[in-house]
Amino acid sequence: MKTRDAAFLGLALLACQPQNNPAASANGPSTPGGAAGPSAPAAASTPEASRLAEHRTLALSDPGPSDRIDARLKEFSEAARALPKKPESWILLGQAWVLKARQSGDSGYYLNAKACAELAFALAPDFQLAQHLQLLVLQNEHSFEAARTLALRLTSSNPGDFMAQGALSDAELELGHIPEAEAAAQRMMDLKPSLPAYARLAHLRFIAGDINGAKEAFRLAFDAGRGARDPEPAAWTLVQAATLFWHVGDYEGTKAGLDFVATSFPNLGAYAPALQLEGRLALSMGQATSAIAALTRSMVVTPSAETAWLLADAHLAAGDAVLAKAAEVEVLRLGRQTDARTLSLFLAHRDRDHDEALRAAERDRLHRGGVYADDALAFALYRAGRAAEALPLVRATVATGTPDARLLFHAGLVLRAAGLTPNEKREGDDLIRRALKQNPNFDAASVAEAGRLLSGPR
Repeated sequence: MKTRDAAFLGLALLACQPQNNPAASANGPSTPGGAAGPSAPAAASTPEASRLAEHRTLALSDPGPSDRIDARLKEFSEAARALPKKPESWILLGQAWVLKARQSGDSGYYLNAKACAELAFALAPDFQLAQHLQLLVLQNEHSFEAARTLALRLTSSNPGDFMAQGALSDAELELGHIPEAEAAAQRMMDLKPSLPAYARLAHLRFIAGDINGAKEAFRLAFDAGRGARDPEPAAWTLVQAATLFWHVGDYEGTKAGLDFVATSFPNLGAYAPALQLEGRLALSMGQATSAIAALTRSMVVTPSAETAWLLADAHLAAGDAVLAKAAEVEVLRLGRQTDARTLSLFLAHRDRDHDEALRAAERDRLHRGGVYADDALAFALYRAGRAAEALPLVRATVATGTPDARLLFHAGLVLRAAGLTPNEKREGDDLIRRALKQNPNFDAASVAEAGRLLSGPR
């Protein structure tokens, strides 16, 4: 289970939208290419008019190839051109841009969504749906403090704002405020038991180490989302549930979950989250060729630093150092652009560029907190030869009980290196053994390193 991309950002928030909203879910940036159209002023006579004209140009950009979501974007774009003074027109278009961003994996499309929100604000400064759209943009930008501030303002004035409560839960989680995240998720449950509420509950149960509670919450989330107009939230929920089985070393359960995604959503197409997990599972089962096929497809659909890292590992497992190096170049490129945490973890796992790994972890932690932020920083400190500084961080990660073998492995390494007593050093070995017992093949390089450490001299 991952928090690095704000686990529920656009997906669960947009899933909160009413079912009669045809733009109720999505994912991207591309270079905007459309013109502002007839709704743009003939000349920008003031700075404000110029600013709004730029927003119109971005909001009404050509989405590109014609697939299902692009057709929807064009439909809402025409509606906004026809009714430019109606804020709802820009909100529907903005929600469609978010869907484009989610499905393409190109987060730049959130800039188009942000432009739509600005246009709606210009027409109606207190428009609630525009504020909801702004929450999505802020979270995608990893502006979690700003998202938390806006969500608190919205929920203070209207505790029944379901979507704002979800955004608040997500922001609190990303900032490492677990009790506050749980409280907001509970308020969602009190308002409306539904896929977004159950999905948040499942993730929070996982973080707390309650595996059975997480499984049950994922089941309830899927049941609540079954039959919705947009199938992606339910598909995403199934993939997260299958990932939970992978975390606890139940590879057969993971495979069954992925098969259920394929049979339940035959029209979903190449779904990047499922393809990534398929590749991860194949790697764990020693099936490098299958892993390469799935991860290559995932990279085509939604390029990410994490998928590129898995693809590099798959090529290494297949004995192809040249293609592994090419994939590693992509990890560095994408990580430096958009994913400091994965960049830091990748470099630390490769035991290279320690200064860059540490800077990336520190940069990530400026905006985010919690168990995964602590883990990335602790591991970077360990590789940089500063295990003593990492010790309090890994103590905090172990205390959560989060059933993630990588967290346990990193904590074990730190305790072995920085433990002040023989008991602490033995505790480090025990944590490494726990990681291997829980998920025996969570990462080939880490498993090999663990084997060398546990069999070598103390």
